[in-house]
Amino acid sequence: MPRTGVAGGLWFEVHPGPDEAAAAVILSPGLGGSAAFWAPQMAALTERFTVVLYDHRGAGRSDRTLTDPHSVDAMAEDIVAVMDGTGLARAHVVGHAAGDWRAWPWP
Repeated sequence: MPRTGVAGGLWFEVHPGPDEAAAAVILSPGLGGSAAFWAPQMAALTERFTVVLYDHRGAGRSDRTLTDPHSVDAMAEDIVAVMDGTGLARAHVVGHAAGDWRAWPWP
């Protein structure tokens, strides 16, 4: 069963991988999207990875209030909040459409 929570107003769920050593992957849906976007990929991904899903700010089960200003940097900080909330020190980030922008500010 996935573990769910809220970090910085962002709803997330963690789907465990095959073991505790499995690399973590955060899946970021397109702009305004929710975690449900990734449902078709979950069975295949959790065979190898711990998968973290989240609803973007303003969508799904997350806070409806957007950051001011709402920017790519602010959305990248949301991923950091999800990482903090899940206890992840590192993760791969996979994004769809504008969901991919969130990883750009990181080295």
